[in-house]
Amino acid sequence: MKTIALELEDALASQFARACDSEGHGEREVAAGLFRRYLDVEGLRRKLAENRLAKLYESLAAEDVALAESGMADYQRGLAQADQP
Repeated sequence: MKTIALELEDALASQFARACDSEGHGEREVAAGLFRRYLDVEGLRRKLAENRLAKLYESLAAEDVALAESGMADYQRGLAQADQP
């Protein structure tokens, strides 16, 4: 097992300690869990970046954003019309 020393700003360290205390978990336990989750997410991100599905999503992302914005505009127009007497 390896020990890693971290330097945290005082405010962040206090907030972290309070969060751990409120949940009844030790700081070491929570920090180790955070490292595990970070590594899991990064591993998944790397796999997706290599995957064809990620490349397909990249090619469709702009269209998805445009559709979402259009849908929100339609929704806002509907709300405005519903608010009119």
